[in-house]
Amino acid sequence: MKINIPGKWYLSLTSEAWESSRFNFQDWVNVKHEWVPELNMVVGAAISALKKTWKRWKFSREAGYNTEELEARINLIQHCLGLEETEFY
Repeated sequence: MKINIPGKWYLSLTSEAWESSRFNFQDWVNVKHEWVPELNMVVGAAISALKKTWKRWKFSREAGYNTEELEARINLIQHCLGLEETEFY
């Protein structure tokens, strides 16, 4: 997933961006409760953390703050969920 400045981070779970090598997001009812040991949380909480981190990244970037730590966190969560990692510019 390549994103320069995301307009909306939250794509539909049927989108290609949500194709995971680790989880089947099409079965959201069951998959949201699966444990992700690397993050010490369930998939649903990891998706929520990803959403919040994207929002913080967007705000920080607009405000001119350094976003390297947020970018690393976004990529970590994406990696642990089996999603394609974002390339930041």
